[in-house]
Amino acid sequence: MMVAMKDSGCGLMELRLTLPTLPLDNLTTIRLYHGNAEKSSASFHCVLHGECTSFIMAMLRSLLLLFIVFSMGNAQVNLSRKCPYGWINFGVRCFKFFSSTVHWVTAEKNCQSLGANLASIHSKIEQEFLLSLLPSSSTRCWIGTHDGNHEGQWLWTDGTPYDFAYFGPGQPDNLGEENCGELNFTDSEGNQLKTKKNCQSLGANLASVHSIIEHDFLLSLLPSSSTRCWIGIHDGNHEGQWLWTDGTPYDLAYFGPGQPDNLDEENCGELNLTANRWNDADCLTSLPYLCVQNL
Repeated sequence: MMVAMKDSGCGLMELRLTLPTLPLDNLTTIRLYHGNAEKSSASFHCVLHGECTSFIMAMLRSLLLLFIVFSMGNAQVNLSRKCPYGWINFGVRCFKFFSSTVHWVTAEKNCQSLGANLASIHSKIEQEFLLSLLPSSSTRCWIGTHDGNHEGQWLWTDGTPYDFAYFGPGQPDNLGEENCGELNFTDSEGNQLKTKKNCQSLGANLASVHSIIEHDFLLSLLPSSSTRCWIGIHDGNHEGQWLWTDGTPYDLAYFGPGQPDNLDEENCGELNLTANRWNDADCLTSLPYLCVQNL
């Protein structure tokens, strides 16, 4: 599954808390494109800013993040500083997706009326999270990046440093004086061998899964249009001896009931959203896929 950011779509709103940014490995490939603030209309996400006294431990396995909230010593976690109703917490900020389609300037003003800004993005995992909020793979979404002050000098509307840029090939192209940025999906698929090579060309591997938390997180990344997705599991060397293509230990088996059944020599593994489990499938089947890349 390829995930992209493009510059003529919706908006994300954010609420900032006072915790450090939490890293997480990239599970998909993301690109940033750009769009016209006056000519394009789309939905938008906002980000609100606040404080939180909770401490979060990030436990990384491959590219997945497990959040553990704990108190230090006798300090008590302040539960009164949660995100507002309808907003979703990620790291140190709270986000909300708005489906109304408006121009970029209007989207930013709408966010500011809520004490927020269009979302800024400072890591690939933040992009992954924001993309997971979009309702479908065809959704375009405004974010808070623009170069309206000086062509080619991109800024975030919330004033945070422009420390992360990941434009797609040939972007930004300033076509029609496009000065604003958007999130966008670009889907691709293939058989498991092809998708493995695609991941490796990005310095990554098909995703391996080592806990139920990781499994559920990967499922949450699938757009509503996809119910099946290649992961990096196979028993092509010896029937019944399942391995991960990234060489990590096979320490979790989460196949569905009656699976794997090796029907018609099915030697490759997929995530199956319908069954909420893994399934063995014909390795030549064309499916979307998830890549894992260590930071």
